[in-house]
Amino acid sequence: VVLHRADYAVLRATVAREIAPIDDPREILGLVCERLRPALAARSVDWRVLSSALLEDGVHVDGIEASRLVHPAVPGGTDDGALVTLTVPTAETPQYAIDIGDLTGGRRLLSDDVAMLEAVANLVARRIDAVRVSHQRFAHDLREQEISKLATEAELRAIRAQLNPHFLFNALTTIGYLIQTSPERAFETLMRLTALLRAVLKRSEGEFSTLGDEIELIESYLAIERARFEERLAVTIDVPDELRGLRIPMLIVQPLVENAIKHGIAPSRAGGRVTVRARVEFGDGEARGGMRLTVTDTGLGVSEANLEAGRERGIGLASVQRRLAGHFGDEARVSIESVPGAGTKVDVHFPVARAEAERTAVPAAAAGGEP
Repeated sequence: VVLHRADYAVLRATVAREIAPIDDPREILGLVCERLRPALAARSVDWRVLSSALLEDGVHVDGIEASRLVHPAVPGGTDDGALVTLTVPTAETPQYAIDIGDLTGGRRLLSDDVAMLEAVANLVARRIDAVRVSHQRFAHDLREQEISKLATEAELRAIRAQLNPHFLFNALTTIGYLIQTSPERAFETLMRLTALLRAVLKRSEGEFSTLGDEIELIESYLAIERARFEERLAVTIDVPDELRGLRIPMLIVQPLVENAIKHGIAPSRAGGRVTVRARVEFGDGEARGGMRLTVTDTGLGVSEANLEAGRERGIGLASVQRRLAGHFGDEARVSIESVPGAGTKVDVHFPVARAEAERTAVPAAAAGGEP
């Protein structure tokens, strides 16, 4: 009090509070220098990067002996105490030094000054360590996201590669047959195939599309399959117009429809019906609801053991589950129910924001109907 020195308890608390939200070591050090300068009545307080190679005795840098770079603070080697160097003991390199110039008014460092500088050095070091850990974690997360994105793109390419040759062979065979029996239907089926392939290729631009775009792709797909199966395949598309503008992960529904036809309808002599249904359910006052996409077929169905074996072998359903988990985490789920001789139902659930559902509603005139 007599010497009119700052309240160091308040200073330490102020420094701790002010550096807490800063995530750049340079800004942290600059702010601390600004706070120390008036508190010590120093002519200058500056920081610099401290190389670990300087800590051996006898090494000189910028005219300053390394032996004077002692933690945490010691008076300078000159008689007038023109320089004090404070090291910041971070856990990893680079470490930093704070150089305190000569003090005005003949002031010298006392024991409480040194204790304050020790405390501030530790505060700064712990904050810089925390920033570095945060940056490392953020960089690690970015790398994981990039890896996940590349994996998703690879899975989408695998789905397209699976869809195109297998489906193309059947579609071209059907068109070849229709050219001889019904040229008009052959031309219509060819146009559907062209639209389908164009849509699949277009979806390489990103990981999301709208529900309306996915339904149009499915309608083209099912129209071609109906030309192949004729009366053996019936189709129902039950998707409200107001949901068709919602963004959903691409190629989520098509693999399910393809599985329904391939494993349910095709092996059955009587054929069956494939139904695609979409609903969004919101609780009272809830900002988020659940999108429910259901693909049902009345085909052969499978036993639980055969269903599990098929899930392990196929890539379509497994990819759907992984991509949903990647986008929505535990909030997304896929469930399958199958009864031998009665058919199979696949339910896909993932979250949807109420605001998005209201904002992306598509006018009825813009939506398509059943194929």
